[in-house]
Amino acid sequence: MQRSKQHAIMFLLGTLLTGGVTGFAVGRTVAPPAAKACEPVSFRQQVARALELDTVQVRQLDAILDQRNDHLREAVRPVQPQLDSIKGRARDQIRQMLRPEQRTLFETFLASQEREKGAQTSTHGAKQ
Repeated sequence: MQRSKQHAIMFLLGTLLTGGVTGFAVGRTVAPPAAKACEPVSFRQQVARALELDTVQVRQLDAILDQRNDHLREAVRPVQPQLDSIKGRARDQIRQMLRPEQRTLFETFLASQEREKGAQTSTHGAKQ
């Protein structure tokens, strides 16, 4: 009986982790650029302000969020090729529906999104 309880708990924890990782990955991949642009401050900054954290607490929060981000990246790594494939197929379908001049604009848009994503990662140190 004890063993089946442990299995049930492990299954629930695994399900929770899988759901969280999937939600995180899909949110980062699918979120519209306008939604990202509306976030003037990072999650870390919002928490620090809302809870009036002192300097020591902010450093502790940074460490916790860095560790969380490392764990999330590690958890997503096995499915990242699938996520990239899904994103690539959707982009190909979008390209097919566009007129030639729109395709050029789309490629420019994608390049700017990649630059922005790279700048955010290096600027924020992936802290959210």
